[in-house]
Amino acid sequence: MRLADLRGRRLVVLGLGEDVAAALDVAVAAGPSEVVVVDAAPDQVRRRLASGHPALAGRVDVLADLAAAPPAEVALRSPGFPLYHPELARRCSAGLTTTTPLDLWVNERGALPAVAVTGTKGKSSTAVLLTGALARLGLPALVLGNIGVPPWARSPRMPEVAVLEISSYQAADLSSTAPVGILTAVGEDHVDWHGSARRYLHDKARAFLAPAAGTTSRWYGYPADLVLPPEFSGAAMSPVPMHSQDIRVRNATLAAAAAIRLAGSDGSTEELARELAADYPNLPGRMATVGWAGGVEFVDDSLASNPLGLAAALRSSTDRPATVIVGGHDRGASADDAAAAMAGRSAPAAVLWLDEGSALAESLRPWCTSVRPAPSLEEAVRAAASLTPAGGVVIFSPGMPTPASQGNWASRSRRFGAAVAALGSTR
Repeated sequence: MRLADLRGRRLVVLGLGEDVAAALDVAVAAGPSEVVVVDAAPDQVRRRLASGHPALAGRVDVLADLAAAPPAEVALRSPGFPLYHPELARRCSAGLTTTTPLDLWVNERGALPAVAVTGTKGKSSTAVLLTGALARLGLPALVLGNIGVPPWARSPRMPEVAVLEISSYQAADLSSTAPVGILTAVGEDHVDWHGSARRYLHDKARAFLAPAAGTTSRWYGYPADLVLPPEFSGAAMSPVPMHSQDIRVRNATLAAAAAIRLAGSDGSTEELARELAADYPNLPGRMATVGWAGGVEFVDDSLASNPLGLAAALRSSTDRPATVIVGGHDRGASADDAAAAMAGRSAPAAVLWLDEGSALAESLRPWCTSVRPAPSLEEAVRAAASLTPAGGVVIFSPGMPTPASQGNWASRSRRFGAAVAALGSTR
């Protein structure tokens, strides 16, 4: 969908998150006949409009329930607002068209250079690595999207290469995508939002199956040892050879392959990947080393909210003694990926589990030296420090989402870092 498609049509805005807030002024300037905002916190939205969008504050109705909104032709959906919300699904079947800030931005971008990056694990790090790879090849780039910079924080006509980190929430109703892209990994995630594992995969694949903006030429790289689900059939997927199970090396290799493709370079993917891996970004919650104590490395992988993320962490430390802290809110995801990764390790591992993580931990027990509960994340860190020999690694890779009572992944990331610091650790 283009901004021009909003002109003269009633627009319902679903959730005023960061992405929508950054796009709201330009969407309203496109000339919809009426704008209604639906958000579970209407008073907070009214205050936000008054402070951040004063010209709109008196012109926009704010409602708490979509069912109370008048009929509309277009919905501008915040990524977190469920596409399969029953009332939204009913309206879509009656003719409502949904779009997102990212979808509008990509369509306004047109044929200018852009790369789509998605995956169940590794998309943020790979997106950042890709900007570094492109810079080495003389192409300045900027990451937008799921990593935290809203697309409409920059003009779609920006001169840099747009590296678009795309979540499954953002991919689900994309009408257009980038002609170059990366799939880092694929597993089961966000089943509660999508309704089923199959629909999660179908929605994820939209990042590669939607029409490519401004061209018919496509290239989408993925790890050659990854078995693609049938939902990705029909996409222009190109296998990229992998020579390591270390997620850092794998992400760097994918980024290097995409950068060389986009730049039209004849350089070596392996050589560029080595350079990128040597300068790997230490992003919070994404396999980030937060300290050392007693010769043990402490790694924060708190954003790994699914078993596939945990599996990647286990494979990345396969030849070192490890203690892994897992657990969170159990949403019934299969533990097969994590169990296979634990079974393939060459060095011993212990598991400490939190919250509702007992079933996940038990699935790993056959290949572990120890599996035990911990009453809190802080106590798990202290226990892990005593369990892990010098030269080993402690990884907080929960494999499950953060329980609502504990905030979000960033909250647990900060707690993990503070608990490691309390050991007298050094960075």
